[in-house]
Amino acid sequence: MSPTDIEQALTALDELRSRYDDIVASAADWLWEMDEQLRFTYFPENIRRFNGDQDPRSFYGKSRADPVTRERVSMNAPQPRISLPKRASDG
Repeated sequence: MSPTDIEQALTALDELRSRYDDIVASAADWLWEMDEQLRFTYFPENIRRFNGDQDPRSFYGKSRADPVTRERVSMNAPQPRISLPKRASDG
């Protein structure tokens, strides 16, 4: 490959990565990547909105079973039961 070919390939790669980042940033659902051992290898920066501004890279190498934050541990605590009134069959 010539230096020009390499430069063009790198530019195309940068453009693809930018498009991917835009899709991830605008996605309503969480997106992440995991390796063969089901350990996290990627979280987008926008996860900071949900985890108290914790660096997404702090999750890398951990599995879903690992307690990763104090908030997650408290989320697993028993929650109070909520009862809702039943509606009549006519609405």
